[in-house]
Amino acid sequence: MRCDLPDQVVFDIHPDAKRNFDEKASLLATSLTPDPQLFDDSQSFPIAPHVPEATGNDKIVAESNV
Repeated sequence: MRCDLPDQVVFDIHPDAKRNFDEKASLLATSLTPDPQLFDDSQSFPIAPHVPEATGNDKIVAESNV
C-alpha cells in the first residue's frame, strides 16, 4: 500500500496557538549549544549490584496507635 503525501502540509491554527508555539520554540532554541559538553562520569559513586539482605513479612512491624 502506498500513500502519497505532499512535500509540504499547511495547517491553519489559531494565532494565539502559533504565538505560544513560537515562544516555546524560541526558548528551546536559546538553550541549545553547538558544542555540548561530554558527560563526565569519572566522579561517580560505586554502585553495589547485590542487595545484602532481603526483608520479609516477619520483620515488618505494624504501626501502633499510641
